[in-house]
Amino acid sequence: MHIGFTPVVVFGGMSIQGFSAGDYSACFEPRIDAWVDIRGPRKPEWLAENIDNPLRHWGDNPHIPVSAAKKAGNIYKETLRTMRASTKTPDQDPLKETLRSFIASINQLAAKKNFIDAGVREDIVVALEKLCEAAEASPEEIQQAIVMGEEFIED
Repeated sequence: MHIGFTPVVVFGGMSIQGFSAGDYSACFEPRIDAWVDIRGPRKPEWLAENIDNPLRHWGDNPHIPVSAAKKAGNIYKETLRTMRASTKTPDQDPLKETLRSFIASINQLAAKKNFIDAGVREDIVVALEKLCEAAEASPEEIQQAIVMGEEFIED
């Protein structure tokens, strides 16, 4: 059957005229089958705790054991819950103490597994910043938390 025009297919940024469906499928042989398991939507509470978790990608880092990545994620989530539940007081001691506790927990975990490097330190500092934002800290308090984090995070 003649369509009346020559098909043009854009493939990899190049236009290829007269490219047939058979040619197209041959480019993708052998085909790899994948199994996808979709279980359902997450609850809003889960999304609020996990979608912006700066430590969430640690499970994909080959230098961080999976168990340590899960524990670090849980430490972050617990600290985030604490920050959101606490009431903001004029002095920043509760904020500092909660952040020190977070850093101490991460340091304790890292001491067992020895995985803190420059990239991980950066992630921890980002986590401190996000925790401060969750506590509605002022920009000065956020800066102080970052400085404190850089001082207390152990290599």
